[in-house]
Amino acid sequence: MQRAILAGLAVGAMICASGAARAQDCGGLQVTGTPMVTPVTYKVSGSVPRVGAGPALDNVARAVAAEGFSNIRVDRKLSSVDAMQEMSGSGRPQFVRFVVRKRGAGVQVDATFRVQAGQASPEQAVHDYLCRVIRGAAG
Repeated sequence: MQRAILAGLAVGAMICASGAARAQDCGGLQVTGTPMVTPVTYKVSGSVPRVGAGPALDNVARAVAAEGFSNIRVDRKLSSVDAMQEMSGSGRPQFVRFVVRKRGAGVQVDATFRVQAGQASPEQAVHDYLCRVIRGAAG
């Protein structure tokens, strides 16, 4: 099951790394919950210079799709992108949410990845995935 989740996170890895602007910082991963026992939530934030909130939101949605997530919903009022993935074959999806906010001449992107009780994902793989999508906000 862990391999399937990791494989889903690795899809499209290089697509999101392009773009003129890069995330200036993609903070340390915050993890709450107990893997395999309770739901686990992974959070990270990063800033991307020289991009408007509207284009960044669209770019994040494309980056999430490139990573293999489905049921992608863009909420322009909340400036968020929500999606899910079910790679384990268990019928129990994992959820991701990115919120884009104007910050100076660029944006800040807050990312949350959530897995259900009984699931786990390697922390470094989750951090790398979330930061790739955040960098993808640059286009």
